[in-house]
Amino acid sequence: MGCGICLEAYTADERPAALPCGHIFHANCVHDWLNSRSHGALPAGCPLCKATASPSSILPLWPGDADDFHQYVAVHSQSNDESHQLLMSVRDLVFAIQSYAMAAHGLRSAAMARAASTVQVALQRGAIRDAHAASSLQDALAALHRAVAQAEHLSRHLSTAHTSLAERARRLHAQEVRGREDRIALDAAKRKFHKERILWKQKQKQVLAAQAEVEAHATSMRERENALQTEKSTYMARAQESIAQAKSASAEAIRRAALAEQAAQQQVAQAEEQMHRAEERAADVAEALEETRARNQRLADQMRDMQRAHAESRAKRKADKARLEELHDQLRAMERAAPDTHRAPLAECPQPSDLSSSPVRETPSTKCAAQLLDDLDDAQYPMPGAHLALSTKPKAPIQRTLDVWNPGKTVALGPRRRVR
Repeated sequence: MGCGICLEAYTADERPAALPCGHIFHANCVHDWLNSRSHGALPAGCPLCKATASPSSILPLWPGDADDFHQYVAVHSQSNDESHQLLMSVRDLVFAIQSYAMAAHGLRSAAMARAASTVQVALQRGAIRDAHAASSLQDALAALHRAVAQAEHLSRHLSTAHTSLAERARRLHAQEVRGREDRIALDAAKRKFHKERILWKQKQKQVLAAQAEVEAHATSMRERENALQTEKSTYMARAQESIAQAKSASAEAIRRAALAEQAAQQQVAQAEEQMHRAEERAADVAEALEETRARNQRLADQMRDMQRAHAESRAKRKADKARLEELHDQLRAMERAAPDTHRAPLAECPQPSDLSSSPVRETPSTKCAAQLLDDLDDAQYPMPGAHLALSTKPKAPIQRTLDVWNPGKTVALGPRRRVR
């Protein structure tokens, strides 16, 4: 398994380190990763899970130089000579300096004070025998303490500034959002204004066109009014002339109207007379038509009776013929069944085929038979309408006249008739 950043394996030179989230990377890789992202807008974090982390939270996993020093001290801690005491003092000094350095890195004043007292105790025990070196170390620790205090003060100041900057950034972001919204609203208002301006220009063009059309219509109306005034003047002049002519011709018109009225009265009288005659002829025709309808009805009834009697006669003749043939067949059968002595009398009987030409029965000729049938029909089936008396009323003469009006002749009313 290797580093998740550079994908290389772990070695003694490239030792692993862990973050608080539990993911492991090369110590140098994760340190560079966190340092490169500590100045961005987003907080630095784990490359895999994005959990918040800082360079101070990196935990080394393999032993380093300090661990080698501890191993050295553990190996040589069995002796009881003066060098052993010096080694223990140096160990305490190293531990105190490490604690002081870690407290200074974390800006923890109380831990720095405790670590500084431990360093003083280690120096008093003779961990550093050179007085100048011990004094330099104490001066360095004091300077470091002052620097840490100043750094702590600066950190508080920076924290306050960071808070104010964050608040200012938040306000600026809100103002930027509002400005963006205002810009969007302004763009929408501009587009709306542009559309309304285009519509206003179109409406202005329409208004100008309508004004031009109204002016043209008004001009045409004025021209039309002038033309009407001219026509009115001309018409009034002509009307006055017509009135004058009518007044001059009124006497002649009255005389002609009287003559026309007299002729019309004569024509009306003639028309009334002709109408009266036509009504009389129509009444006669209606009466004759009614009689004809009654006679036709009686003829139809007699025809149906004659057809029924004819059908009965035909049926009777067919029955007689069938009966005669049946008797003839019986005679033949008796002739065949009887002895020879009885055949002579039967042979003397006339056959059905000889009945029409037998001299014993004299039948009338065809002409006589037809005459008898006619007499019989006249006796049994009298002709319809034979007893009706013919009308002795003379017919009215037909008067043929022209269709055009002629005061000297009679006017014919009704359908037109051509002169023959």
